[in-house]
Amino acid sequence: MPSDDAPLRHRLTLEARSAGPDAAGGWIETWTPIAVHFAAIRPASGAEVRAGSAQAQRVTHRLILRASPEAGGVRPRADQRFRGGDRLFDIKAVFERDGRGRLLTCLCEEVALGAEAAS
Repeated sequence: MPSDDAPLRHRLTLEARSAGPDAAGGWIETWTPIAVHFAAIRPASGAEVRAGSAQAQRVTHRLILRASPEAGGVRPRADQRFRGGDRLFDIKAVFERDGRGRLLTCLCEEVALGAEAAS
């Protein structure tokens, strides 16, 4: 497990899912940037899974970042994601790393950019 002083060197944009009308009268899902966080990214596990007749990979990570207040609207939640360059991380769970509330751990699943429409 990484130490509390793990370097928070990865610049990640926290994004929230939103929906807006499309030209055909339906709805389109979009992602809105809401905050920038610096995090340590640690691999947690990986597995090959079958999706129909195709094989895919599921890779999970632990993202460690400085805690932020829940009331401020910039604290990550499980229905959001992080974007860092050409990488996307769907947030599955968020918890405080220690009793002091200085750091958060986000359990995330990395998503391929081409699959973001399905996430």
